[in-house]
Amino acid sequence: MTCHTPRSREPGRPPDGHQSSTLDAYSSVPYLPIRLASRVLTILGIGALILATLGLYAVIGYAVAQQRAEIGIRMALGASPHRIVRHFMRYAALYAGIGAVIGTILALAIARGLASRLPGSVPRQLGDQFAPSRSQCLRLVA
Repeated sequence: MTCHTPRSREPGRPPDGHQSSTLDAYSSVPYLPIRLASRVLTILGIGALILATLGLYAVIGYAVAQQRAEIGIRMALGASPHRIVRHFMRYAALYAGIGAVIGTILALAIARGLASRLPGSVPRQLGDQFAPSRSQCLRLVA
């Protein structure tokens, strides 16, 4: 009668003939397309944000160039550079605020549309979560 003794192996290494994988590695395969799509959309969103920032910069630069004579007159009448900068920053904040309100409304509409087409993937209560902020935005606009 022979006694079978297990072969010595390194700790943490699976026995011969067995593959080892973690639960994370095993469960990540079905979610690979979703993760890839979310990364691509994140990169595109960052690109859109950069382009929007450059667009706002261009609009403000154009406004400053168009009002150069008015800036000179204001400075000649005693306006401080701080007041002139504040005037253009208020102008930029107005454009950014209008864009944020329109973007929020469009994002909520698109999310609601996706929720109706893809049941189970987007919460149906998405509009309810943002109801107070949406009404506050509408009060500010009105």
